[in-house]
Amino acid sequence: MGLEDLVAALAVDSETAVVVTDGELSHPGPTILYVNGAFERMTGYLSSELLGKTPRLLQGERTSLATRRALARALRKGQRTKVALINYRKSGEAYRCEVEVFPILDRDGVLVNAVALEREVRRRPGRRSTMGDL
Repeated sequence: MGLEDLVAALAVDSETAVVVTDGELSHPGPTILYVNGAFERMTGYLSSELLGKTPRLLQGERTSLATRRALARALRKGQRTKVALINYRKSGEAYRCEVEVFPILDRDGVLVNAVALEREVRRRPGRRSTMGDL
């Protein structure tokens, strides 16, 4: 059983959005190998529209470049990381999400895959947003 099969077996019924990518970090970025149903519901994309594409297609003008760079740095170092960022649904609607990324390294310490767990962060009434006007 490969990594994608294992993650799929664990994530298929999860309410947490899960995406698995390869380990390519240079431009145009990693390639999506798997997304679960929760990821499809959160983004509005079907898995067939995402497989083979880069997660960068979810980013837009309000996605923080500094956060994207911090995420890439952590992955290059093989470090698990958690970031908050603004992504965009297929409809173009911006949404805030918290993304925890787990690097998968080979025996030589080279990044071969990344597994990301994502959850949408909704602002509570009466609380100020720290991520723009969302």
